[in-house]
Amino acid sequence: ERLKRPDKCPANIYAIMSNCWLLTPKDRASFKEIVEILRKEKSILPKFPFFNSLR
Repeated sequence: ERLKRPDKCPANIYAIMSNCWLLTPKDRASFKEIVEILRKEKSILPKFPFFNSLR
């Protein structure tokens, strides 16, 4: 059983986490794709300052 979404975890972040747990590796997002998704999610970035270091 996978971790349920924590109360303070935004649904879009949990969706990224869930994608990382897919059984077939080719179905998972690459690290580069995950970084791009996070960059597009600007609304969550201020809540998580460590994302500012993504390059």
